[in-house]
Amino acid sequence: MPALQLQLWLLLELALYAFLGHWLLALAPGQALLAGAGGLVALRVWQSLSTWLFAAYYASPAEPRPAFGQILREAGASVFTQLLVLPLPSLWMPPDRIVAGRPIVLLVHGYTCNRAVWWLLRRRLEAGGLTVASVTLGPPLASMGRMVPLLEERIQALRQHCRNAPLILVGHSMGGLVCRSWLARYGGQGIRRLITLATPNGGTHLARYGWGQNSREMQVDSHWLRDLAHEQPSIPVIALENPLDNFIMPRAGQRLPQAQNLTTHPVGHLSALYDRRIADQLISLCRE
Repeated sequence: MPALQLQLWLLLELALYAFLGHWLLALAPGQALLAGAGGLVALRVWQSLSTWLFAAYYASPAEPRPAFGQILREAGASVFTQLLVLPLPSLWMPPDRIVAGRPIVLLVHGYTCNRAVWWLLRRRLEAGGLTVASVTLGPPLASMGRMVPLLEERIQALRQHCRNAPLILVGHSMGGLVCRSWLARYGGQGIRRLITLATPNGGTHLARYGWGQNSREMQVDSHWLRDLAHEQPSIPVIALENPLDNFIMPRAGQRLPQAQNLTTHPVGHLSALYDRRIADQLISLCRE
């Protein structure tokens, strides 16, 4: 989601909570603002906790159950990412540092996020010797098909800047679907491989509660996903399945029949972007 749009949304939400605190509880202005900030945090904690309830409902008996600490870490990742990272992308994600002549890992974010969500993973990938680029997709609630030209534009810019440098696409969540749609539309020339991370390749039941056309397209058995499933990828694809994901339901929906399906360390959906073990796994796969 564009930073300015997200900033305005958060300001309106804060103002609403502060007004309610002042009107209903007769709080002083300073207290009302603090209560409003607490409301911002509480809503995102509740959203995170509710996803675990849905995940438990759709989980099979053989799947692992989250520890209390994992649930707390995911709630913390949700609050931190939504309130401090995504609204301030220029603070967390300086311009991409592209080194000519080296393979480039292009990071493609998920639903209602922007490129800032990769801030820590980018540092770890670069520390692992990789050249990393990123892109912000949009409009945030539009069809994923409308986001494909933005990905194509970024890929073409990288090709012009670093001619003949192979590209590796890494898509988290919805970003993996956008990458697959790009492959179906433009082909995979110059792309070494695609890695999807916690991507609803088979859809997710949680998407029925989301907003936007892209959320409807990510629902289990949607027409959009069925059409995409008919497209055979022209490059190697690795689908990383998070066995504890709290957004993809059923979790088996992360798998892709045409891909090499691997498992990550079990963490929450957003926590995967902050997990050192998953970063190391991506570094290893990108180096192959």
